[in-house]
Amino acid sequence: MGAHGQESLKISIRVFRPEDLQDVQKLYIETRIHGCACVQFYFYFSPEQLLDLFRSPPSSPTAGSPFRLALRQYLLTPLSYGFYSLFFIGICIFLRNPIGYLRVLGTVFIVSSVVFVVGTGFPIGMFAYFGFRSLYRGDMKDVATHYRVRESQMEIVAGASSFWVAEAEMAGGRLRKIVGCVGLDCFSNDDSTEGELKRMFVSPAFRGHGIATKLMQALLEHARKHGLKHIYLQTTALNDKAVVMYKKTGWQMVKKQTFRVGFLKGEGYDFRMKLVNES
Repeated sequence: MGAHGQESLKISIRVFRPEDLQDVQKLYIETRIHGCACVQFYFYFSPEQLLDLFRSPPSSPTAGSPFRLALRQYLLTPLSYGFYSLFFIGICIFLRNPIGYLRVLGTVFIVSSVVFVVGTGFPIGMFAYFGFRSLYRGDMKDVATHYRVRESQMEIVAGASSFWVAEAEMAGGRLRKIVGCVGLDCFSNDDSTEGELKRMFVSPAFRGHGIATKLMQALLEHARKHGLKHIYLQTTALNDKAVVMYKKTGWQMVKKQTFRVGFLKGEGYDFRMKLVNES
């Protein structure tokens, strides 16, 4: 269960408003990159967070962003452990031999191990970079325009495409916070009866309250209302909890493929849900 008590928390699902954009972008960083609410400086990790990357399983309930999981897998590969050992061997040789070829050998070990760890981790850094860049391109740059959400006579109007947010009401209604979101994109292919589920995010601190299920229900109800026959989505094994939820809620895996990021091997999945019975 999430960090917030069920008694003091009320979750409501509503259509995205233009003024929600900054909160949704922060939620993206929180869930996809950092894995916690520390978004003031994106690449900051406290000593406890760094140690948590090496624990199995991680002790923190907020340690599950795809970026952090990819980084953790990379840091715990047998090859990485080999270069950690090489680094400390190099340190010992360097300190015990103030002059001579052994000191040079120690330096080579140190430099080689650092170059390997930093160099092979570059693709994971690019993962985060492109994640940040997507905030300023495509749907995350202007959610209201991309998903055709507009204001009409003080009312939020949505077409077949739409975007929803989950808003948590706390402290007797005195505090409201956007803690989840999901989008339905009907413009990503030419089939007018098919839509794509995108940007399903739930704040790590608020997981365990059924927020993802409520967002999914709102999206599916809206899709059926607008005559869509199929919904599809794409995800990876790094979104392990989401994959479990999709399987439990009626999504069918229609494609599975393997990809590599540096020395890491991962899996990508395509899911599909049928909304109407076709005779």
